[in-house]
Amino acid sequence: MRLSIPPKYAGDWLNGVREVLDGMLMRYVPQMNGVLLAHWEHEFMDDTVKIINESPYGVCDVQFRSVTWAPKPGQRLTGSHSLSSPSHISLLFGKTFNVSIPLQHIPQDQYTFVQTDEDDPLADDSDSEEEQVHGLTNGIVEEVGRWRSTKTGKILGEDGKLVKFTVIG
Repeated sequence: MRLSIPPKYAGDWLNGVREVLDGMLMRYVPQMNGVLLAHWEHEFMDDTVKIINESPYGVCDVQFRSVTWAPKPGQRLTGSHSLSSPSHISLLFGKTFNVSIPLQHIPQDQYTFVQTDEDDPLADDSDSEEEQVHGLTNGIVEEVGRWRSTKTGKILGEDGKLVKFTVIG
């Protein structure tokens, strides 16, 4: 992989490689087609780090071992429900990765969105007008409803049940 190393690592390029790769951890890396989870055994592919034109960054090709997470389209996974809105469902996969299922990928013949009942006596009505408008209380987004199965009437992800989904892209 070709990396640009900041000039502060000119005295120790290998440490710079580690730092740059550490900055990529838990992020999608297009060159790796996945999320970088770990890296080790770094090795330069050339004897020199190149400084090109007037850029202070050193450019080098590096080989290393790594672990990436890269689900494939069509793969079936399960996640725990974290939030519902009329426009999407949010899930958490592996207690680590956020998953968003937009409205166009929620089968409308199988699920319907049910608004939270504002007349519910258990609902807290002490929210300020701003909190009601923005749906925020103490920095936490409040749900405005949940998705319900039209077949069974059960709430999606109710009681901590995992939600199955298919990776599409």
